[in-house]
Amino acid sequence: MVAEVALSVTGEPEVEVQSLNGFSAFLGSNIATTGERVFGQFPGDGPIIPPFDADNAITWSDPHGLLRADFLYPAISVQIDLIFDDDDTMGLWAYDAAGNLLDSVIASGDGRGAVPFATASITRPSPDIAYVIAGGVGSEGGLLDNLIVDLGIVDVVLDVKPGAFPNRVHPGSRGVIPVAVLTTDSTDNAEVFDATTIDPSAVLFGATGQEASPSSFAVEDVDGDGDSDMSLRFDTRDSGIGCGDQEVRISGFTVDGRRFEGVDAIVTVGCGRGAGA
Repeated sequence: MVAEVALSVTGEPEVEVQSLNGFSAFLGSNIATTGERVFGQFPGDGPIIPPFDADNAITWSDPHGLLRADFLYPAISVQIDLIFDDDDTMGLWAYDAAGNLLDSVIASGDGRGAVPFATASITRPSPDIAYVIAGGVGSEGGLLDNLIVDLGIVDVVLDVKPGAFPNRVHPGSRGVIPVAVLTTDSTDNAEVFDATTIDPSAVLFGATGQEASPSSFAVEDVDGDGDSDMSLRFDTRDSGIGCGDQEVRISGFTVDGRRFEGVDAIVTVGCGRGAGA
């Protein structure tokens, strides 16, 4: 999994899932992962989707807990495959940071029949899913796979060197690059975004959007449309911009954990023979 997602087992027993060679073992018989194998799959060389090899079967009457996935930043949607080993009922439950149930999906099927699995998906109007729990309902036991999490990345309007066109950047400069992330509303041809909610300490800018932290920032109306934008400055030599680059990117998070990305075009200058890069 990525760093933004933490997996554990909740319920009875309550033990942490430990990763080992792409697998995660708990209770000495179940393994949990996201991709090559399924959550709760029994070990061995048998098939990884129903029907299962009876020689590898486990006893679901033993308490095995439910999968819990916590997100570093609130998610806007979560999807997971509920896989039935026999006649089962399984569910996916989404919660906010206060532990309030936001939504749930319950599905039934039979791994021995025509409905071996169901894809459960929960999508919210805004990113507010702090964690999800998935697994069997009541005393039912099931398997899980293909956990997909969308943290709700917002495409923002990035303006490099506001007021200038084209945006000329000298990669060898010892100066700074001024940029602005613009606030947009429903009248703009962009996703609604309040740039004043940006957390400057969580912003990166440069050739890939993962290089430089801002050397300074200010909240001001950069584009003169009457609302406040986020103005930032980045040291050119920290940006990773090289001669011939045609665009730069910005990425970061708002103070409420919403992730954003933006891109703008540039023209590199001072890159002739003998020029530093």
